[in-house]
Amino acid sequence: MLTVGSLHSMAQGTWSQQSGLQGCSACVTDPKTHAIEANWQQSYALTIGQDWVSGVYLIKLVSEDAAHPAQSYIPLVVTDVLPLQTYLPQVTPLTVPHMNFAVVVPVTAWEAGNSWGGYSLYGHNTTEQTQVQADRAYAVSFDRPYSNSSGAGNFLDYEINLVRWMERSYLGVTYITDVDLEKNPYMLNAFQSVIVLGSDPYWTSTMYNNFQSATDNGHTMLYMGANFGEWQARLAKDSLGNDYRTLTSYQVASNATDPSQALTLDPMYGTHNDLVTTQWSDPLLNRPTSTLTGETLAGYPQAGQHLVWTVSGNTGAYTGLLANTNLITGAQNTINAAIAGGAIGAATNPSDILLGSFTYTDTAGKQETGATVVYVPPSGAFVFTAGTNQWAWGLDDFSAPGADVTNTVLGNPYVVQISYDILCHIGAQC
Repeated sequence: MLTVGSLHSMAQGTWSQQSGLQGCSACVTDPKTHAIEANWQQSYALTIGQDWVSGVYLIKLVSEDAAHPAQSYIPLVVTDVLPLQTYLPQVTPLTVPHMNFAVVVPVTAWEAGNSWGGYSLYGHNTTEQTQVQADRAYAVSFDRPYSNSSGAGNFLDYEINLVRWMERSYLGVTYITDVDLEKNPYMLNAFQSVIVLGSDPYWTSTMYNNFQSATDNGHTMLYMGANFGEWQARLAKDSLGNDYRTLTSYQVASNATDPSQALTLDPMYGTHNDLVTTQWSDPLLNRPTSTLTGETLAGYPQAGQHLVWTVSGNTGAYTGLLANTNLITGAQNTINAAIAGGAIGAATNPSDILLGSFTYTDTAGKQETGATVVYVPPSGAFVFTAGTNQWAWGLDDFSAPGADVTNTVLGNPYVVQISYDILCHIGAQC
């Protein structure tokens, strides 16, 4: 067991060998939502000691069957945060002893795309190659392994590269998950700056309020990918009564023409409309997360393209974020190699300050434009949104074994320099 990209770029943590892990064939399936719980028998209890550093850990499982060799991971996020009583509704940046950076690990996104047992929020995997979208799950359980990236969820695809870069940068970071934001409604107010990994499209109402409170109180928000808070979700107990173990999102819409997306599909509709799992920008909720991030989801590019980043000619007060890159205004610069999909964000607010833009062909064959922006909301908070999941690939030359997608960028000096200049701008490192 090993921390990922730990401090000083050296391994920290504890290696532990445990044999005789037991499985359980009795899964619990909800016939209405297709939520599947594995309900494993307990074979081993892992104690998190006080000497464990906050970080993302990977527990490696190896089969002892020599005739059928196999291995997989279990991801584990260890956090270290201030007591709950410090997370007060109207806390300002000066009223509590602040930690430096909170790094939000989007485990709800990992679970949404997890098709272990056959179902995810995106469809029903009838075979390994075929997914039926109309027969998707409306709820998914954390009580099962991750089917993607060798059991590591989405972490090995994009997020591991950003974690490795942050640890090399000697930032004082504390890792939390987006589920922690559901448990503590004002947790983000305890941190000077917040970094969100990858894509985090599923926000509960409490998660949304967490991000909004931090932004309204002037905290620095760095969204280092694309597609944040697209859908409302709910977290509920599992069949055994354990809190926060079931993620629900019916993905319905006010103007749906497809019956499988009608508002009435969500049992909250008509009684608790504020909890209906539609898009946050839907008229029913009317809380577009672009007011927090400066961007909205633009789409998904076809595989095999290059993202060609064009430097903006109007960066205003933030020209310094590009001053050390030797990039030429209006020139096109390839910031990554052939890509394998991933979300793209587009600038949406009049107050967005465009650092750069890139064109691409989406999965429907349309030409679209994405953007990397600085956004300053009314609170004066500094908000940066990368606009592409591949930004993390530009920060690090590592391609993780077992990942579902391959890092084809393997580091880009422009992406690295802009990211460091952002840290300098917010006073974290110069």
